[in-house]
Amino acid sequence: MPNVCYQCQHQNLPENRFCTRCGVRLEAPDQNYAWLYTLDGQKDSDAIYLKEKENFIGRGKSNSIVLEDKKVSNRHAVIYQQDEIYFIEDLQSKNGVFINGIKIVKKTPLMKGVLIKIGSTFFRFEHGGRS
Repeated sequence: MPNVCYQCQHQNLPENRFCTRCGVRLEAPDQNYAWLYTLDGQKDSDAIYLKEKENFIGRGKSNSIVLEDKKVSNRHAVIYQQDEIYFIEDLQSKNGVFINGIKIVKKTPLMKGVLIKIGSTFFRFEHGGRS
């Protein structure tokens, strides 16, 4: 697994202790951080650190994660942490949120490695401290 910077999301070599792009120390603020990896069909590409208390996903520019996709609502979904568990919730979007191919209808806990589909974008969810 690449050593992804929680500040700028740059993928560093696993042995790096500091980000080669922004210089920040490569340790997350806590051990319960989470990531979304966007998937392009061949491999994991962009890594997005979920650093907000509520990480809103949608087409609108005010979201934590902005998706330029006509199939995505202005404010489509939110990922947040409650206690030690991360949840995703569909915010009454038109096209829904899918976890491992199944459309969710209520707040749903996210397990490490699940596939999330929002619009035409696929993400893989990861969480936890360094092993």
